[in-house]
Formats: sequence, structure tokens, C-alpha cells
Amino acid sequence: MTISLNSFTNFLHAVALASYTWLVYSGLTQGKPHYDLYIFGCFGFLFVIKIFGIIVHIPSIEHNKEKHNFFWIIISILIIFLNYVTLKSINTNFLLVFSGTATVVILASLYIRSLFNSGGKFYLIAAAFTIVHSLCAIVTKGQLSLAWFYLLMSNLLWIVFSKIPFLHKNKYHNDIYHFMLIGSTYYLYSTIESGLWKNPIF
Repeated sequence: MTISLNSFTNFLHAVALASYTWLVYSGLTQGKPHYDLYIFGCFGFLFVIKIFGIIVHIPSIEHNKEKHNFFWIIISILIIFLNYVTLKSINTNFLLVFSGTATVVILASLYIRSLFNSGGKFYLIAAAFTIVHSLCAIVTKGQLSLAWFYLLMSNLLWIVFSKIPFLHKNKYHNDIYHFMLIGSTYYLYSTIESGLWKNPIF
């Protein structure tokens, strides 16, 4: 029952990301103000990474080291592109885009190396998202800054909830995490038409 609940909330999160990506694509193709390819890439890469994240947990792949590592390498590369287009989507300066992307490249490379040495140190991937979401929250303003903060807190709260024995044992921390991501990512989508994505602090 617990596994099916976890799979169901994971599926809901994938459907939500697919919906947000489609809405951004529709806004872009219709020529709506404030929609652009970088914002579409931000949501699109999130969705694609989500799909690969589901695939990598299929038992026949998860328990096959060669296949497991192969898919996590793909995910790591996608995460680099995701964080690059994320920083570009908020129209921040070159230095922040370069330094943020370079940091993610280093962390992703270290994670790939750890796959072969210790099975993968996931905190390196988590750190990449934490750093980029923090940068986005700092350099943007208003509702957009709050949206990035919500995403950041979703990831940090997942770590906190995973330390609670009852939640971790029943995998409820993942279910809570999926719902937090659905909500925070929708809020992020809702800020596009505000024009704040193209008007950062610096």
C-alpha cells in the first residue's frame, strides 16, 4: 500500500510538470508576453529529468549497476543544462550564470565519479539545486523570488522529513515532497506573466 501511494504521488508530480511544461509551450507558441525559450527549457528539463528519475527506479534498472549508472549519468548531464537555462531564464548577469553553471558542472562531475566509487552521493545533486535555487531567490524579486524560495524549502524540508523515522519508514516523506513540489512549481509557473523573470535585481 505504501509503495503504491508513493508511486501515485510521484505520478501526480510527473503529470503536473507535464502540464506546466505544456502551458509554457502554449504561451510561447501563442506569442504571449514574457514567455521565452529559456523559461520553456526550465520547465521542460524539469519534466524530462522527472521521467528519467522514474525510469532509473524501475527494479530491473535500479538493481543493475551498469544500467543504473548509465541513466544517472544522463540525469546528471540534464541537470547541468537545467540549471544553466534556469539561470538564463531569469536574465541575470553573465558572472552569475557562469559561476552557477560551473559549480553545477563540478558537483555533477563529482556525483558521476561517486557512482563508480560508492554508489552515488546524492547530496551532491541536492547541493547543485540548492545553490542555483538560492541564487535565483536572491537575484529576483517579489513573487518570483518567493517561488524560488518555496522550491528551495521543498528540497530542504524533504531532507528534514527524511530524518523522521515514521515518515522515512513508510516513505511518507517522499509523498509530502511530491505535493510540495507540485505546489511550488505551479507557483513558479504562475509568476511568468508578471514579467519578473526578465527584471532581476542584478
